[in-house]
Amino acid sequence: MFRFKQKIEIVYGYTFAALINFESGEYFSIPNLLLKSFVSNLNNEVETKNHPIFDFLTRKKLIFQTDLKNIKKNQTVDISKPNYLNNAVIRARDKVMTDINSIICLGVETFFIVIDSETDIISLNCKLAKQHIKSIYFINYLIEYDTLKEIININQNIICVYIVIKDSKEDFAIDGVPISYVNSKFEDQIFDLTVNEFNFAITEQNYYESKKVNSYFYKNIYVDKNGFINNTPNLNGIDININSFNNIQEFITVILSSEFTKYWFIPKSEIQVCKDCEFNRICVDKRIPIVNGKESYYKSECNYNPYIAKWKGDIAYLSLLECGIEFIDGEGYRFDRKKIKKQIKEIWGF
Repeated sequence: MFRFKQKIEIVYGYTFAALINFESGEYFSIPNLLLKSFVSNLNNEVETKNHPIFDFLTRKKLIFQTDLKNIKKNQTVDISKPNYLNNAVIRARDKVMTDINSIICLGVETFFIVIDSETDIISLNCKLAKQHIKSIYFINYLIEYDTLKEIININQNIICVYIVIKDSKEDFAIDGVPISYVNSKFEDQIFDLTVNEFNFAITEQNYYESKKVNSYFYKNIYVDKNGFINNTPNLNGIDININSFNNIQEFITVILSSEFTKYWFIPKSEIQVCKDCEFNRICVDKRIPIVNGKESYYKSECNYNPYIAKWKGDIAYLSLLECGIEFIDGEGYRFDRKKIKKQIKEIWGF
């Protein structure tokens, strides 16, 4: 008999399924009907080997043969971390960095830092010293080697540094810590609200968390160039400066407030259209959901239509409206299931 490997997960969408390989960071789109028929025959070696997708799955090393009928899948990711925050996006300025330790103390391990000058880097380095930071993304600034070495020497917990610039350069390492150059489009992923494959985070951490939370908003903080904080760069409304807190408890009170955590616990499974998408467990969507009772919705349309499994720009792509899915402001979406079924038949033949 055959089984899928441990690091493989399947998410069924409306028409297609996503076969997610965490080991390689890849995903594969397969029609629901094909994948379900394959999965139902895994105990039958003859049926499995004769199935239309068997060769593909074997070639991609997604399945293996075994004599064990029941293989328990182990969840190797701990999603119950006690930290208050996971990630921080900071437009660094000296006066903004004054209370950076408050953010670090709340558990942030990954910093996305927009840098304009060496002065900001030096100031920042003093604030980051001896903290439990694992990853730093320096955006828009080519940092000197000696400065990088100092940052790494002071911050012993750093396991990787990314420099986001326009020009590509060769990666290297300092004292065993990899220094990688990332294309400047990475910044677009932080501040741009469009949805595309660049938004996919194919990690077990994101996969398991996204079952209960919104991957983009959950445990994140944004600090603008004047020091004002919010959950993410695309939100407004919290008029509080990071340097205004008298103690760490005041800071915690704000980030745990209903206003700051408003979108944390709205997973894709509770958002119209997204709940029918096979990518909803790996997509980090920056759009702001409109809360509407049990099901929320987005006003703007995604670049992917999960009902016909087509990206904008693909041959035979149709908008939601063209598929029979009408948006009504203040209510959400209304679905013409017969029209959706007809469009799927015309495009895919099933």
